[in-house]
Amino acid sequence: MRKRKATITENALYVDAPGLAELLSCGRNTADKIGKEAGARVQFGKSVRYSVAKVQAYLDSLVDVQE
Repeated sequence: MRKRKATITENALYVDAPGLAELLSCGRNTADKIGKEAGARVQFGKSVRYSVAKVQAYLDSLVDVQE
């Protein structure tokens, strides 16, 4: 099988796990964990995607708590 190259558009509403990892600049397992904690995981059939807006809101709330 050929490896699929993740391409992220600036206005993406949902991304897959490798795409989320690329957005967050972390590993896939960490991105998956953050996506689950944020409640951003959405499943379309067998495909799993993460809501970029929910992940961003979750990370913003973490920053607000620490300030």
